[in-house]
Amino acid sequence: MQLDKHILIPPQCDGLKCNDISRLVPTEIYGSGDTLVGIVGEAPYKDEVALRRPFIGRAGRILRSYMNTRDFRYVIANSVQCMPNTKGYKPTKEMIDTCRPILMEILDILPEDSVVMSLGTYAQLALFGRRVNISIEPYKLRFGDKTFNVYVNYHPMAMVYRPILRGDFESILRASGCFTC
Repeated sequence: MQLDKHILIPPQCDGLKCNDISRLVPTEIYGSGDTLVGIVGEAPYKDEVALRRPFIGRAGRILRSYMNTRDFRYVIANSVQCMPNTKGYKPTKEMIDTCRPILMEILDILPEDSVVMSLGTYAQLALFGRRVNISIEPYKLRFGDKTFNVYVNYHPMAMVYRPILRGDFESILRASGCFTC
């Protein structure tokens, strides 16, 4: 994994089904604090591909509004590394499985017991291999030789489509201790 100007460039994505390496979006480290926090989203979309930065579209703007960049640095990654070329731009199980080793390598830069925020169904599938319940309490999840505190939350766009979820979304962000609400 190469760290270059706060951008993590994933290794070559052999077997990725996006068919176009220009759709690849690097992982970003965002913020200036000392504590690293992992964020796993679903998949890059058009804005992210155009500018080659994760979480800068509508969902990203919502999430970044909660980030405390003075005290934390956020490792922002996705369940898949490029914009899916599928109907609705949703990652398939095959894409998630193909990208999982890359995601695990990205998360490996986090220290033991770090917080990882899982945002949306596809992030859950990438991290746990299945859907899990959204919870204010973290799941203990082991990756390689490290254990992380994974908070499972709604995708930020859930607040756009179902504003009633905002309170739950913010409660989970607060519970992690790594976001401002």
